[in-house]
Amino acid sequence: MSIHHFDLLRLILANEPLLVSCEARIRRGVVQSPPVAVASMLLDSGAVVSYRGSWISAGPNTAWAGEWRMEFQHGQLFWTSAGEDNVLLDRVVMRSRRGSEASWLACDGPHDRAGTLAEFVSALRANREPETSGRDNLGTIALNDRRSRVD
Repeated sequence: MSIHHFDLLRLILANEPLLVSCEARIRRGVVQSPPVAVASMLLDSGAVVSYRGSWISAGPNTAWAGEWRMEFQHGQLFWTSAGEDNVLLDRVVMRSRRGSEASWLACDGPHDRAGTLAEFVSALRANREPETSGRDNLGTIALNDRRSRVD
């Protein structure tokens, strides 16, 4: 699941990771693949990303896309797709360091599977690359080659 989050992270920040360090462990008897992972990434802009994902957290369930918090020089951005199939429950909040807060969510046109398929068909008809392309995933797949090695 984290690979999709890494795609989103690269898209939102428009940066590529230079170095990735990740730790994931399998807990016997829980699931077949690592249910918990933590990662840190150094991006080409010099920004550092801290990532944590868990399939077995005792906390409240989060939606497929997760809950995101990004800290910047002048404030914080938070978003969640809490609604799963109901975008009306999705949320985006920006908080300044001075305490002011603004919420918004711009949704123009179809989204989810319907929007993805509509964009795909539109791209085929116009003979252009779709807004999101498998080519975009190549940068995320390459993250494996940027892992720091610990011997």
